[in-house]
Amino acid sequence: METVGGPQLYCGIPAETYNMIRKAILRTILPTVLLMWACAKSQEVPSPTQQMPAPFPEAQPSGRELARTATGTEPGTEIPEPARIQFELGATAATLEDSLEVGEKKRYVLYAFAGQTMRAFVEPLGLHLRIWGENGTVLRTEDDHLTFWRGELLVTQEYLIQVALPWKDPVEGKWGFRLSVLINPRGEAIQWRTYRDEEHGLELKYSDYFVESTPPPAVPLIKGNLVLSLTFVGSEYFENTNLRDVYFMVGTSADTDIVADCVARKGRYERVLGEEIVNSITFHKGAFTEGATGSFYRSEIYRTLHRDTCYEVAFLIHYHNIGGYDPESGIKRFDREAVLQKLREVFLTFRFVE
Repeated sequence: METVGGPQLYCGIPAETYNMIRKAILRTILPTVLLMWACAKSQEVPSPTQQMPAPFPEAQPSGRELARTATGTEPGTEIPEPARIQFELGATAATLEDSLEVGEKKRYVLYAFAGQTMRAFVEPLGLHLRIWGENGTVLRTEDDHLTFWRGELLVTQEYLIQVALPWKDPVEGKWGFRLSVLINPRGEAIQWRTYRDEEHGLELKYSDYFVESTPPPAVPLIKGNLVLSLTFVGSEYFENTNLRDVYFMVGTSADTDIVADCVARKGRYERVLGEEIVNSITFHKGAFTEGATGSFYRSEIYRTLHRDTCYEVAFLIHYHNIGGYDPESGIKRFDREAVLQKLREVFLTFRFVE
């Protein structure tokens, strides 16, 4: 502003004229600029790293919505809500018994944290097992022959387990099944359990790579009565290989004929492989392999006498002929030594108890 002996001037313009021009600009040009800016902002698209603010918090999925996750079921299809698997206070495993009709599916749900190891196992054989996360990640598909899964969970979320009876042949009534689920505490990659049989005077330990189960249909090398059957459920040893089933079994007998013949081989096809000492117990070792229609069964047997009782520990490995697979299928030969190592880890804990 300058004053030269007369009226006030702004930039050489009389003050009264300057104020009139300023008011005209504010009434016309400024609203136009603001309108153009607002229009431009409304056309902006968030970048891939930006998140549009949600008007309300996201609703948590219901049991019915969880049941549809990753199943391909169309919305509106009636699906039974999955049953919640409950663990007793302080327990890390739960077992439930249920039944199915042909073509029926049942689902169960549990919550677990990232980094925990989960193991799921269903029997009898022939059922289909499917496991997936709330986020849609599938851990076990029903197209696989395996009725178990063991692995580390990568996401903290709800996990769903589906059991199905797929047989197409006409079968009447319901088929019972047993579902066993184990979740290791955070920070523990493996759990060990102690099996103690006071009646037969023995004890051993097994990791969560095994689960107590019904025995296989045939146990060719056991002479006595089975008192324990463990199924090996190490998923990573089976996936994309020709391995089918693996069992660890213990049998005993006080029958005088069996005791008299305890450490001798059973049948002419059993190979005698010498002796092995485990926890001061001398075992006599044998082995046997048989095959039919592309399937092979390899057994190892360890026998010993103790207090007029014959004790037997058997490994049974069932696998398919690798030559029967299409070379393009991606199926490879299973790691026999690695599987035997897992079986021996259990065997080396065997001991007698008084």
